Amino acid sequence: MVKKFLKFIGYFLFFIFMLIFFSPKENLYYLAEKELAKKSILISKESIKDSGFSFNIKNAHISMQEIESAIVSDLKIDTFLLFNTINISNIAFANTFKNFLPLNIDSVKISYSILNPLNIVIKSNGGFGNMSGTFNISKRVLNLKIKPSKLMKTKYRQTLRNFRKNKDGEYIYVKNI
Repeated sequence: MVKKFLKFIGYFLFFIFMLIFFSPKENLYYLAEKELAKKSILISKESIKDSGFSFNIKNAHISMQEIESAIVSDLKIDTFLLFNTINISNIAFANTFKNFLPLNIDSVKISYSILNPLNIVIKSNGGFGNMSGTFNISKRVLNLKIKPSKLMKTKYRQTLRNFRKNKDGEYIYVKNI
C-alpha cells in the first residue's frame, strides 16, 4: 500500500515537473507582450531563450506611449511549483527620467512563494539606494521601503517627498493599485 502511494507521488511529481519544463513559456511571454501593448507599453529588440525551468530575455527595449523609456539588459524568470522568481539586471532608463530618479538600477528580484501566497516580495538596489517591499495580491497594496543613497537624498529630494520618512531614516511608500 505504501509502495503504491510512493509510486503515485513519484509519478505525480514527475508529471508536474515535466509540465513546467515543457510549458510554452515563449507563447506566454508573447501573450503578456500583447496585453502590455494594449496599455501602450511596447517591448522590442529582445532576444528570448527558454532553458527548461527558466526563461531568459536579453536587451529588451521598453517604450511607453511610443517614448523610449528603458533598456533591460537581462531578465530571468525561474518557474518552479512552489517558488517563482524574476531577476532583472542592469536597467537603464532614458534621459527623460533624469530629473526624477537615477538612471540605472543594478538589480531587481521579485519572488512569489506558495508559503506566502498573498504577497509578492520585491528587492532592488541601484543608484537610488536599496529598496525592499511587498505587493499584497488580495488587497492590491504596494508597500515599499527605500534606504536612499546620498545621491538620492541630495539630487532627487523632490521624488523622496512622495515617500514618508520613518525613525530609521528609511522612506516608506504605500499605494493602493
